Amino acid sequence: MLKNGNKLALDVAVFGDLSRSTLESRRQPVDPPRRYNAERPYSVFHRNGNLQADPKQLSTLRRIVAYLWASPYTIAGITIGLLLGGRFQVVDGVIEISGPRIAGLLLRMLIPALALTFGHVVFGQTEAALARTREHERVHVQQYERWGIAFVPAYLTCWLILSLAGRDGYRENPFEVEAYAADDCQK
Repeated sequence: MLKNGNKLALDVAVFGDLSRSTLESRRQPVDPPRRYNAERPYSVFHRNGNLQADPKQLSTLRRIVAYLWASPYTIAGITIGLLLGGRFQVVDGVIEISGPRIAGLLLRMLIPALALTFGHVVFGQTEAALARTREHERVHVQQYERWGIAFVPAYLTCWLILSLAGRDGYRENPFEVEAYAADDCQK
């Protein structure tokens, strides 16, 4: 048994050499955080395994997810546009379709419209109508991106509840209120 004067000897015997120089030599080197490397823009992880996402890469990923989330309605919109022989154009990542048959369909709706959004597809009576309603319809595109396949059921549920309450199911619909707040377009 060691006496009080030999406490250091006990520490060394039990714990090994814990002097400062010994601890410093045992420390593992820590890599400094890496900065964005233009030569490897798709490198998402550090060497040490920590997530390092490039903002441009995240933005691209968000756009892809938004397009996929709204894709069932986008595919339906493209199909309808092809069947009705519409003229297609892409403006800011949104497919705009117009033509006489589309105009006839929009005019025969329960509430006649200059334009109607289906996912990332906007139908318009004419190209001028598409230009006039662009800001309003882009809000609906964003709503499809947020709500995905639940957008149409949610929109129609709001319309039905408001209509049954004797209110304007179109103008007072929260989805339309948001779209009209974004522009000066009063259809």
